[in-house]
Amino acid sequence: ERSVHRAVERQYATLDSLLRQGENTSFGREFGLRRIRGAEDFMRRVPRFDYDSYEGNINRMRQGEHNVAVEGRISMFARSSGTSARSKYIPITRRALYGNHLRGMADAVALYLRANPSSELFDGRTLTMAGHCQREGRALVGDLSALLVVATGRWGELVRAPSRRAALIEDFDAKCEAICEECAVEDIRALAGVPSWNMALVRRLLEWTEKEHLCEVWPRIELFMHGGVSFHPYRAAFESAVGRKINYWESYNASEGFIAVAEECNSDEMLLMPHYGCYYEFARGENVVPLEGVRCGAEYAVLMSSENGLWRYDLGDVVRFTSVDPYKIKIVGRTKQ
Repeated sequence: ERSVHRAVERQYATLDSLLRQGENTSFGREFGLRRIRGAEDFMRRVPRFDYDSYEGNINRMRQGEHNVAVEGRISMFARSSGTSARSKYIPITRRALYGNHLRGMADAVALYLRANPSSELFDGRTLTMAGHCQREGRALVGDLSALLVVATGRWGELVRAPSRRAALIEDFDAKCEAICEECAVEDIRALAGVPSWNMALVRRLLEWTEKEHLCEVWPRIELFMHGGVSFHPYRAAFESAVGRKINYWESYNASEGFIAVAEECNSDEMLLMPHYGCYYEFARGENVVPLEGVRCGAEYAVLMSSENGLWRYDLGDVVRFTSVDPYKIKIVGRTKQ
């Protein structure tokens, strides 16, 4: 709460921290990060990037080069296709993994429990539908969800299902089959992940158990925590498949970083998290402003600089600010649209 209500202050502190972390990297020397003083100076000295213009730096990181745009060598890459035809490789540092992605997941649960104090979420397990990852040279590469399963290790299985073995199966149909075998008899209280993957799993589970509704398989299910894509096209299908009312909780957790999370059930309005090691700028055409420059009701493209080694990186998402005290956003589209 302190961070959210001091969001502008936390954002400028994050920028200062990122500049110190990056000043001795190849990127930092090229753009003079050591000499930058403040947000306006940062905008003048460092250009905006999209994936195509930043790919050279990412390829150097993938080849194992040290100190490219972040200190050290990157050992994890989240592979994301997004809305493009080709895969994108987003560097993930250990610092960002724990201080951004996992922290965001924990805060999302905390906010849900604050809004729902009678929840029995931790009396059972949360089923997380993960992707796949594999070793490529010295780096672990794959879906962010799979990297998080690996990072949380066996302690994650205290609250998460399925087993790591089943969660990381590469073939999607085989993964669904293994999850049905393991989890049909589990006490599942929540689902978490991308709506499309979870909808496919739910349909397969209902066929496998020969049940009409999900609440017949898991009577105490209460929550679906979703992100990655818009939930709107899937809501009616989920409500029909579950068979009774449950809570739906949205988060904005891109491969590049965990950005925002809802404070209320069934809301697409999300609280911007200013203290997760990401510095944000917001663009309307060529006009770019820091957080304190945004206007309520206006729509912006999102630029991110992060502990992952991304600098003024265009996420391709368009958000609308619904509040500036505290800062709340809705995802309203993609810049390509």
